[in-house]
Order: sequence, then C-alpha cells, then structure tokens
Amino acid sequence: MKRKIIIGIFILTLIFTLTGCVFTKNKSTNSTSTSTASTGLLNSSDIFTKRDLEQEVDTSSATKYTVMDGEDITISKEGTYVISGTSKNTTIIVDVADEEKVNLVLSDLDISNDNTPCIYVKNTDKVFVTVTNTNNLKVTNTFTSDSTTNTDAVIFSKDDIVINGTGTINITSTANGITSKDDLKITGSTINITCSEDALEANTPLLLQMGILQLILKKMAYMLNIVMIHQ
Repeated sequence: MKRKIIIGIFILTLIFTLTGCVFTKNKSTNSTSTSTASTGLLNSSDIFTKRDLEQEVDTSSATKYTVMDGEDITISKEGTYVISGTSKNTTIIVDVADEEKVNLVLSDLDISNDNTPCIYVKNTDKVFVTVTNTNNLKVTNTFTSDSTTNTDAVIFSKDDIVINGTGTINITSTANGITSKDDLKITGSTINITCSEDALEANTPLLLQMGILQLILKKMAYMLNIVMIHQ
C-alpha cells in the first residue's frame, strides 16, 4: 500500500497531514501496532543552534553547481553550495572531514534517479539543506546498497542533518523519504513526501521547531520519537 505524507513547515505555523506514512526511530521499531507519539515542548535554545534556525543563507560567496545527467557532484570541503538544474541519475555526495559543516542550498533542483539517493551524506559534522524555490527529488526503482550501507532514502545521511529554508521540496521514493543515521532536525521549508516505507527516519528523536503549532493527523497508524520544540 502506498503511503503518503505531506509536511508543511512554516516559520510561524506547522501543519502535518498524515495519510498512512510512518515516523520511526529506526527499522526495528517498525510494527503494525498502534503507538502514541513521545512528544513534549522544550525550549528551542536547548535543542537548536542559531544556525539551525536560520531560514536564509548568504550565497554571495557560495560555490554553484548545475546538475547534469549521469554525473554525481561530490562536496569534499566545508562551505556553502547552491545546487540547481534538472538531471537524471545524479547524486549529490557530501564527504568532508568530521569537524566540517556543509550547507546545501537547493534552488529549482529537479533530480530523478533509478536506484540511488539524490542526496547522500557520507561524512560531515553536520549538513544543512536549505530549501529555496521549488525542488523535486525522486527515486523510481529499488535502492541499491553502497558497500555495507543500505541507502534506502531519497535524502540519506550518516550524520546530523538539518532541513530549513522558505521553499518547497517534493520527495518521491520507493522506500524512505528522508533518513538520518544520526540527528534529523526540521526547522523550515515545506516538505511533501510520497513514499512506500518511512517518510522520516532517524536514530534519535525527530526534532521539529515551530512558533505556533497546529497539528493535524489523519489515518495515523503509529508515530514514534517526535519532539515538538516551542520557540
């Protein structure tokens, strides 16, 4: 059964419409039983850095890439990178030193892959994905593994990932939408995910920041490890 999630996150208002997709901590928590979300309100300053909460990025000195069919883009040093264009079978790979941070700015980006993530974070301290304008990321066939790593999401990160910005990102997946093997924080942007498995998956509680919260759940099967942080 296809599961679909639409997540709209704005600076002042967060609206969730859930129609069968699942939030999970990890695969082992995935079951058919109904669970109650572990939620609570915390002070955002205890959870998020100032940079986590920024919705716009200075791109005046950023490196700019336009994607091309069949060509991966590998980010190998700290910095800000603006990615745009339309392509097939392109993966944006982040592979930098442990202490380095990378900011990917998605600007009118459209990628359709057969079996690999559109964004793959191999190594970093933290990656920021700042969403501007409208972006479309899609994987249409069965994901293939990378050595011993089961890269099963359109956006797949082995390290901390923050999604922010004022734009829209549409994600379509034959498996997961966004997976982090570490922290996953969402502080901005509008995210629409259509997937066959988990829409959002992290190895720590999913952290969502909002000012005024409006939460709408429809046809919720179960929901795990979500923390709502009041600004």
